[in-house]
Amino acid sequence: MNIKKTVTGIIIFLSFSCSQRDAEYYYLKGYKCYKKQNYELAIECFNKAIDIDSKDADVYFARALSYDWLGEKDLAIADYTSAIKYNYKGTGAYYNRGVIYLVVLNKYDKAISDFEMTIKLDSMFLKPYFKLVEIYGEQYKLDLFAEYLNKIISIDPLNAEAYFLRGTNFANQKRYQQAIEDFDMAIKLEPHNDNFYFARGGIYAVLDNIELALQDFNKGIEVNPKNSTLFFVRAGLYRKFLKDNEKAIEDYKKAADLGYNDAKTALKDYYNIDYQPTSK
Repeated sequence: MNIKKTVTGIIIFLSFSCSQRDAEYYYLKGYKCYKKQNYELAIECFNKAIDIDSKDADVYFARALSYDWLGEKDLAIADYTSAIKYNYKGTGAYYNRGVIYLVVLNKYDKAISDFEMTIKLDSMFLKPYFKLVEIYGEQYKLDLFAEYLNKIISIDPLNAEAYFLRGTNFANQKRYQQAIEDFDMAIKLEPHNDNFYFARGGIYAVLDNIELALQDFNKGIEVNPKNSTLFFVRAGLYRKFLKDNEKAIEDYKKAADLGYNDAKTALKDYYNIDYQPTSK
C-alpha cells in the first residue's frame, strides 16, 4: 500500500467534506436572512456558499429569489438559469423566470417556453396554466386561451376563476348561453364575488332579459356596495329600460361618489345635473 497516496486521499476527502459543510452553513444562514426579508445579507451569504460550491442548484435558486425581491430581474434570471443548469428539482426556477420574461421583459415566447416546461415538470400546478391563459388572451389566440382553461377545469373542476374566464371568452364570441352556464358555475363556487354577478348580468342585459340583469346587479351591489361600475350599469337599466329616472339619478350619483367619472357625465347629459361627488 502506498501510504503517502492514501494519506493524501484522506486529506482531499476531508477538505472536500469540510467545504461542503461550510457551503451548507452559508446557505442556511442566507436562507434565515431571506426569511427575515434581509435580502442583501442573504445574497452575501449565498455568494460565499457559491464561492465554495459553484454547482449547488438550491443556492442559485435561493439567491435568485433574493434578487427577484430586490427588483434585480436580470440577476434573478441569471441565477434561475444556473439553478436549471445544475438540475434544480422544483418547478420554481422555470416558473419564476417565466414570470419575469412575461411581466417585466415582455418576452412572450420565452415565457411560454418556461411555463410549458413548468407544466411538464408538474402537470397539477395551476399557476403556469393561468399565465398561459393570460398570454393567449392578450394575443387574442382564443383557441389556445380556451384550451388551457379547459385543462385547468379538468384538473380543478371547482376553480371559479377558470369558469369565469371561460365564460368571458364565450361572451366575447357571442356564445351567450355557454357564457351564462359558466358564470352560473362560477357564482355557485364563489357566491360572494361581485364581478361574477356583473358579468352574468351584462349577458342578461344584452339578451334583453332586464329582470334577471337587474337581479344580478342588485346582488353584486349587495355583495360589494363599493363597486362603482355596478351602480353605473344599474343606473343605465333604470334609465333606458325601466324608465325610472329617480332611481337612475340616485345610482349615477352613487357611482360618481365612488369615483366613476362617467357617472358625472351621464348626469349632465341625460338630466342636465352638474353633480359634485361627496366622496370617493
